[in-house]
Amino acid sequence: IKWIKSSGTTWKLTTDGSYIKNQEKAGVGGILRNKMGRMIMAFSYPTQFCTKNYSEAQAALICIYWCSNQHFEALEVELDSTIVVQMINGICKPHWRVLGIIDDVTLN
Repeated sequence: IKWIKSSGTTWKLTTDGSYIKNQEKAGVGGILRNKMGRMIMAFSYPTQFCTKNYSEAQAALICIYWCSNQHFEALEVELDSTIVVQMINGICKPHWRVLGIIDDVTLN
């Protein structure tokens, strides 16, 4: 895996989520870098079991929320889930809602 420099925006956010169905385990993580590639913030932690797409959405939402609270603008988000990218862009709507994940998260 190789990090690709931001296409000119100030901040680049890369997130991922995972889900292992037979173990009913899920996790999320992400990293925020400035346009020079310097890490600004990173996180990872286990979440409740759900689905792969739900975990992907949780990871993106957590970081987008954190960036919004820090007043970071010109955010470029990089994901490996086409369906979550489509949800963020309003192209498709999930049949579930991501609730309550931000209340329990503190990112530093």
